[in-house]
Amino acid sequence: MNNKHVIELKNITKKFALSGMETLALRGVNLNVTQGEYLSISGPSGCGKSTLLNILGLLDSPSTGTYTIAGNDVSNLDVNQRATLRNKHIGFVFQSFNLIDELNVFDNIALPIKYSSTALSNTALKERVMTCLELVQMTHRAEHRPNQLSGGQQQRIAIARALANQPDILLIDEPTGNLDSKNGETTRPYYCSDSLNNCPAPSRFSITTLHWCMPMKPSQIGLANHGKAFVY
Repeated sequence: MNNKHVIELKNITKKFALSGMETLALRGVNLNVTQGEYLSISGPSGCGKSTLLNILGLLDSPSTGTYTIAGNDVSNLDVNQRATLRNKHIGFVFQSFNLIDELNVFDNIALPIKYSSTALSNTALKERVMTCLELVQMTHRAEHRPNQLSGGQQQRIAIARALANQPDILLIDEPTGNLDSKNGETTRPYYCSDSLNNCPAPSRFSITTLHWCMPMKPSQIGLANHGKAFVY
């Protein structure tokens, strides 16, 4: 990826049609993100933060506008093309964790690696997974299942899984949204920019969605009601 604008959004809109009514979740969002940047997207509930993050993470497509990654237009890719790019370049930490209860912690983290185009030996796979677990100080929970962990521990496992394929882009959706204040403060060091920069293969940049009440980061945009963006 280049050293200038890794991500560019131009006039992005997103419309949803529900029960015959059209809702405009995002209105003309323009955004440039450079390599190494740590960006916070803040705003009240329902303003479109998660919608924007889903588009950035190739989980959804914009209704109109252009989205480019490293100069490549990804606005209109089909589902399989988006999945391939997402697995290769993007790590995603979901607000609800989205861990698989039938798999233990080790296998949850190994899963995206197994789906990647880069084949690893069993030894290399184990080393990669344990490195990610060490980053979030959860190596001792490798054989546990998600439902045996606290909310804060599950969040740390979700962060480790997002880092498993050494992504260029790390997206984190309201990392404390489903945690109490104590667990929220406990997990904060694991997704802050300083921690990510100390990874063996650090992500080139990360984007986090936050509520208004969360402390703001140096690089940030706000989303007002009805999905209109403004820059701090």
